[in-house]
Amino acid sequence: MTIQIGKENDKDLYISFSYDLERVRKVKSIKGSHWDSKKELWFIPYNKETLLKFLCLFNDEEILIEDALDGFMLMK
Repeated sequence: MTIQIGKENDKDLYISFSYDLERVRKVKSIKGSHWDSKKELWFIPYNKETLLKFLCLFNDEEILIEDALDGFMLMK
């Protein structure tokens, strides 16, 4: 099942995926990650280092990246 990542605001990226214990363990390992129970989304800091770590941790998964992140890797 696909993981979705997008820009929430200038400080956070949101992560959406179907519950899976291994996925939760991976996202929890990212410094600054947190769960928002009202939105039912995970959030990680919006910076290049964190995004690269996320992509490495989930490299064997299908990831849908929101258009707002196009070019992010080159800019930050």
